[in-house]
Amino acid sequence: LLMESQHLSMQLSEIIEHLITPSQMASLLESVLEQQSGIHLVSLQTLPAEPITEDKEASQYSGYYVHPVRMELTGDYFSIANYLTKLEGLPASYYWRSFSYNVEEYPKAKLVLEVYTLGSREEFIGG
Repeated sequence: LLMESQHLSMQLSEIIEHLITPSQMASLLESVLEQQSGIHLVSLQTLPAEPITEDKEASQYSGYYVHPVRMELTGDYFSIANYLTKLEGLPASYYWRSFSYNVEEYPKAKLVLEVYTLGSREEFIGG
């Protein structure tokens, strides 16, 4: 059981090595946004880190945290679609948590997007 726990912890460490760091996440989203016309940034928030699991027995995952970023923006469908396509095409790795797209008044729509990365520190290291 101990060997399995160590193996899982090592696998998780390898995954984290290939993910964008928490301190780079918000600036990455913003830099891609600056290259896209037709979109207005309403808000960009770094949300509090969360333990990767609430299970206190899963010690192989203790010390790892989810670092989410929430972004709200407005724009027309094609501008938002182009922005999302650019995000998907980035070499940086991260995960998508939630996505909400609503047309407020045609052709203007609002997108609320949450993405996250993983890290071995709970605190956000500013970037």
